[in-house]
Amino acid sequence: MISHTTIVVVTANAITAVLSVALLMLVLWQAPRRRSNQVFAFMMATLAIYSGLNGFARFIDVLELKPEPVFFTATTVYGIFIPSVFIFASEFARNYSRPVRFIRAFGVIMFVVQFVALWTGHIATNIRPVEAHDGGYVWDYTLFGLITNLTMIIYLLSSVVVLYRMPEERGRGLWRAPALLAASPISAALIWPIVPIPLSALCLAGAAAVLGQQVLTYELFDPLSQLHAKLAQRNAELQEASRLKSQFLTNVSHELRTPLNSIIGYTEMVMNGTYGAINETQNNRLEKVVRNGQNLLNLINDVLDLNRIEAGRIALDWKVVPTPGLIESALAAIEPLATQKSLIIVRDIDNAPPLYADEMRARQIVTNILGNAVKFTHEGGVTVRARGEGDRVRIEIADTGIGIAEDQFEAVFTEFKQADSSSTRQYEGTGLGMAITKRLVDLHGGDIRFESVVGQGTTFTVTLPAAPLGPLPGSAAQAAAPDAVRVLVIDDSAETREMLSDTLTRAGYRVHTAGSGADGLALARAMHPHIITLDVLMPGLDGWETLRRLKSQPDLQRIPVIIVSIVKNRPLALMLGAEDALPKPIAVDRLLHTLETALTETRSDEPILVVDDAPDDRTLIADALKRKHYKVEVVASGADALTWLDENTPRLVLLDWVMPEVSGFDVLAAIRGSERLASLPVIVMTGKDLSPEEQALLHDRCAELVRKGYGGMETFLQAVHSAVIRPDAVADCGEDLKTRE
Repeated sequence: MISHTTIVVVTANAITAVLSVALLMLVLWQAPRRRSNQVFAFMMATLAIYSGLNGFARFIDVLELKPEPVFFTATTVYGIFIPSVFIFASEFARNYSRPVRFIRAFGVIMFVVQFVALWTGHIATNIRPVEAHDGGYVWDYTLFGLITNLTMIIYLLSSVVVLYRMPEERGRGLWRAPALLAASPISAALIWPIVPIPLSALCLAGAAAVLGQQVLTYELFDPLSQLHAKLAQRNAELQEASRLKSQFLTNVSHELRTPLNSIIGYTEMVMNGTYGAINETQNNRLEKVVRNGQNLLNLINDVLDLNRIEAGRIALDWKVVPTPGLIESALAAIEPLATQKSLIIVRDIDNAPPLYADEMRARQIVTNILGNAVKFTHEGGVTVRARGEGDRVRIEIADTGIGIAEDQFEAVFTEFKQADSSSTRQYEGTGLGMAITKRLVDLHGGDIRFESVVGQGTTFTVTLPAAPLGPLPGSAAQAAAPDAVRVLVIDDSAETREMLSDTLTRAGYRVHTAGSGADGLALARAMHPHIITLDVLMPGLDGWETLRRLKSQPDLQRIPVIIVSIVKNRPLALMLGAEDALPKPIAVDRLLHTLETALTETRSDEPILVVDDAPDDRTLIADALKRKHYKVEVVASGADALTWLDENTPRLVLLDWVMPEVSGFDVLAAIRGSERLASLPVIVMTGKDLSPEEQALLHDRCAELVRKGYGGMETFLQAVHSAVIRPDAVADCGEDLKTRE
């Protein structure tokens, strides 16, 4: 009957043998010609043979065999396995340092010496069965045999140290294998005679697992892992190249747009008569300067837009956009050229539902398509249609132009290409417009396609998301944006309050009403409006007393008040502190003009601080602001700005972002860190294409962004005007970063 010890020993060795053969086959299947794989396969083969012989030795008595050949063969195979572990490890790690070469050579010498000594009877004698353990054998070691065993253990421990200190993780991870092999003879000598547990076989199985784990990690799927590594490296290189390209474009754009902005700005101001009258010929030539400068600026902006889209740095500002108004604003930009070419513009857009889109980008989409339609049409005209189509708005732009050949269809949305080389020579353009348009449509989740016949024209069809029915979740009323100017209407007449509320709301103001002087004072204290309209003839607290109390309270006295009353006493109104007095019945145009004037001139004693290191830009901005009757203070550096701000408080800061030494960011940080200036409105001006991190910094520090070279001087002056009449809106950190482009 087979003993329990024999069953345990045979099972443990069988597991080791099966694991070794499986690893051998896997490695040879994966890369049979790789040298490290061949060494590993040889090593696993010797371990499998040794494990098989070790298990087979339990049946020597049953088979009536001589024990010496079996044990000597097993020991010889084991002697081959021990140095092969380190040889494989050094091949696997591709490490050929001096200690590695020494241990490899010593292992081979140790095996040869042990082999000769073993088969000549100089290591073990008196091999005999153990009566207490069925199938077990024991032998007596000679002194030389004890020395060789001790040498083998020292060799294995030295292997552990060398492998553990290898710089490569491939080799360093193998140190546990010789450690387990060193534990094997120690357990056989110390534990087995006391408790018959085959720890030696378990240590061998553990060593095989350690070796196999490293091979599976680094070698089995090596072709795939190497491919992944190469792809990862290539991706990293491409990302770095993309980053460098974006940085280059950002820097170049700043350097190009800054002088172009001055060229176009100064030219427009000369044409407007800011520096004196000019004749018709001069005006004509200056128009050409502006037009060509604007074309160059548009090219720079197109390249930057494409780069920002590719880098994923364009975030859409979703809002409800009236479709007819959007299309009309796009048509306004291209109609002068259409009129010059005697083209007819046909509109069918009145019944189109509103879009849910980024207004600026949606306008850019329509303008690009309309611009191409007019550019490539010489007679006939352009037809624009818009209508609802489920949850989409369908916009069709059809022209009677030159058309596009079918073999050129794929080039339409490709960067830097037009339909063919001849059109590139005949028509101005870089081929970026439609590529940007396609990507902007995709960003909206929309679709763009076209049909065209050469000589007959082209029809582009764009579908964009329609605004959902009812108010948008979490959105404010369309009539007044969250940062709109707050107007407080104080009048005892409900009809007048309603009329003023409707009129001002349509004009974009956020209106609050009060039916008496007392209620108006309470509401003014609670909401701090930007401006107040005030009736005079009211029961109880009349308008004159209400005005006197408003101007006597420190927190309310700077709020401009417009008297709107049937009582015509403008001198008294001005004497009591009102900005102006308007008679009833109210003329809407005069009311809106008076409100805007009063808002603009509020705190007019405080200047606008212009901070820019470019002399031309400083002069251009200052001249434009003075032309609008703003008081202006100009400094040439961030350091000068900080010095000026230490002693003065402006109504607004116009801040260049890129300046040497003390940058715009440093100045903005100082402003927001000052208790006195913390709420000061700041508009950052730059020709640089800011990174998402820089835009986040601006948002965190509550600044508006105006890009030099986008929209011209009018866009810049609109931003200034909005900041002056709504300073708290610019400094409101609760909103997304406002950008003027």
